[in-house]
Amino acid sequence: MRTGVIVGGVLAAALATTLVFFWGQPPGRTATTTSAYTLQTVLTTKTASAVIISNPLGSSTNTSLTFDPPYVRLRINVNNTVTWVNEDTVPHTVTSRDRFFDQVLQPGQSFTYTFDRVGVYEYVCTLHPWMSGVVEVVN
Repeated sequence: MRTGVIVGGVLAAALATTLVFFWGQPPGRTATTTSAYTLQTVLTTKTASAVIISNPLGSSTNTSLTFDPPYVRLRINVNNTVTWVNEDTVPHTVTSRDRFFDQVLQPGQSFTYTFDRVGVYEYVCTLHPWMSGVVEVVN
């Protein structure tokens, strides 16, 4: 009985987190959302055609760990790629707020996305919502 209550609580918390993340975000919306959180690290890339972002070992349980670099704002050009790499021992997701991409990454897996439009793309790990970042695509 007690285990069922705990599991139910965990599932309710996960559902609530997902609903809060996507609340008011209609599909097909353009990627011009402004960020509501403070950016601690800014990585600017104008000449590179590819950028790698990792989530470090332990980021699933340590809320002070997030995508590396943390709370990143990347400035890349149109048709540049970003690759997210899961270096943790548990699954993570890379999910854009505007639903342009949503990928589950098992340990050791990576996901590459080519940005073909100018805009600001917020993303999060829906399993570990303290892990978030921003990709800004410029001309």
